[in-house]
Amino acid sequence: MNSFVRRFSILTLLAGSSASVLGQSTTLNSSYSDSAESIREVRYNESSTITRLMDSYAEYHKKHPQIDGYRIEIFSSSGANSKLKARNTRLKFQSSHDSIPAYVVWEYPNFEVRVGDYRTKLEAEAALEEIIQEFPFAFITKDKIELPALVAKKPEE
Repeated sequence: MNSFVRRFSILTLLAGSSASVLGQSTTLNSSYSDSAESIREVRYNESSTITRLMDSYAEYHKKHPQIDGYRIEIFSSSGANSKLKARNTRLKFQSSHDSIPAYVVWEYPNFEVRVGDYRTKLEAEAALEEIIQEFPFAFITKDKIELPALVAKKPEE
């Protein structure tokens, strides 16, 4: 019984002391609030390498804006000569579909050929109906796409 009382009193003492340690004061330190109001400027040192990288990143994305969209994957292969096979597939596609852009993409461990820049899945499905005749294993995949050129419509008279 004596050990129980001793354990209980030690636990009570620890609980009480931890509560006082974790408690917060509600009074504000006036010298702290005065110094916080006097700070008007934040200075930071930035490496010139970081600045150049950020500038080149921004410049690249101004020239090559991309959005979420869809493409049609017509080829995927890994192993020996897969890069060459992908390039040949891209050339074969471009020879028969010169108005649709084609891209060779490296997605570990495959080289893939993806075609088109479609904003909606409906646009991609319409193109897939034509492409699947020549490339029967083609399918639609989500991808970052180049912004398609906007075409101004002429008002009908």
